[in-house]
Amino acid sequence: MHVRSKVSYDRTGVAVKNCLWIAFILLAGCSLSPSYHRPVQDIPVSWENRAGTRLEEQWWQRFNDPVLNGLVERALEHNLDLATSFARLEQAAAAVGLSRSDLAPTPSLDGSGSQTWTSTRIYGAPPPGSEEYSNHDIYVGAAWELDFWGKYRNALQSGQAAFLATAADVEAIRLLIAGTTVKAYFALLSAEFQIRIAEKTLEQRLQAFEFYEVNEKFGFYSKTDLLRAKSEVEDARYTLAVARMDADSAHSALLLLLGRSPSAIFSDSVNTSTSLDLLPVVPVLPDGLPSELLMRRPDLRSAEQLLQAAHFDVGVVRADYFPSISLTGQSGLAAMYAGDLTQSGAESWTYGLSIHLPLDFWRTRFREQMAEAKCREAAADYDKAVQSAFRDIRDALNRQARLAEASDALERQVKDLKEAVIKADDRYRNGYSNFLDVLDADRSHFAAQLAWARTRTQQLNAMVDVCLALGGGWTGEAASSSTQSMTTGERANGGSQ
Repeated sequence: MHVRSKVSYDRTGVAVKNCLWIAFILLAGCSLSPSYHRPVQDIPVSWENRAGTRLEEQWWQRFNDPVLNGLVERALEHNLDLATSFARLEQAAAAVGLSRSDLAPTPSLDGSGSQTWTSTRIYGAPPPGSEEYSNHDIYVGAAWELDFWGKYRNALQSGQAAFLATAADVEAIRLLIAGTTVKAYFALLSAEFQIRIAEKTLEQRLQAFEFYEVNEKFGFYSKTDLLRAKSEVEDARYTLAVARMDADSAHSALLLLLGRSPSAIFSDSVNTSTSLDLLPVVPVLPDGLPSELLMRRPDLRSAEQLLQAAHFDVGVVRADYFPSISLTGQSGLAAMYAGDLTQSGAESWTYGLSIHLPLDFWRTRFREQMAEAKCREAAADYDKAVQSAFRDIRDALNRQARLAEASDALERQVKDLKEAVIKADDRYRNGYSNFLDVLDADRSHFAAQLAWARTRTQQLNAMVDVCLALGGGWTGEAASSSTQSMTTGERANGGSQ
């Protein structure tokens, strides 16, 4: 008996050593995922041959408005869309942890206690006095599926790529929230500027209407002149009402972006510290090679990481064509009575090696086709994202340049029309022209002021669009040397009077 026990132990030890050698060999493993190469893009060499620039993360500070800086910082801290994206990032990190745990053995602790009574009236029943059985055991074990075909390593790499894609999405949402907050602030400044213009125009037209109403009674002005003056008053009132409505909408949009409570959104407002005509114009001049855009724009980084994840997913599916090899082991104590578990001879252990090969290869083939199709879909999405990125940059840069020209033209027009209103009024009061000339000049001047306010807002939004299209602002000597500031005197002479 002693010899047989020794032989049994020796065979168990040999089996364990063989299993360990197999594990060592299989751990070298292989990967069945297709090789990843970034899709070839026909990217322009450069848009400007300048150097010495860097990515500006807090690009909104270029507008030199402390209130705007504070609004953006609060939005990035309290916005609920950003909080949602961070929660998704935590989920992606947890998914990576789950994938990594699949590479290690799965430990377990099992314990049981049972008592059985067997009938003595059935076939093979125990003799009298042996009808009652009891059993108690406790085991520590582990199961380990060897990743010979790289299934779990590919799943881990896919999860890591998905995590990086989610992290890039967080950056994209952060960039979008900042841009939306800045645009909402500009919309508020534009509405407030139009309110001031409309209030001032309404006051002037009411004074003119009262003057014409008094003089119409004495026959100095016709009834037609009076009705035209009254219509201009109503036009100013209409513009004022619309501007106030736009200001209310801008307040609501900002409060929502700031993550304010429903009560605050319903009743609060946002204070401003500057005027639309006093904001500096700082053109965004992108420098360097456009290929850097592939790493700077978070949406492009996200699209590429998703493409890599799709490649690894193909390897995960292909591993199912081959057998899965698992090692299992248990070691513990077993006895009839719980008190005997600590006694000598209660030791118990078991080790095993299992191989599983599913024979439904056609299902695996369909899953592989789906994974390969998703990989092609991700590649097409990445190509389209790159194309859209360069379209966004081109459109934003063109709008920035064209709107600057339009804003300058309207500024000169406002200045000229203001002078025309003064001269038309003088000519009318001296009897050299009719009242219609005064109304036309005043109407044109008012419309030009409103058009300038809208165009100036669009110009500022175009600067924001350039920053968003580039994944952030650009700083450098070229950009700083081209800064164009609008002085208070110029704006006061051309836009606010």
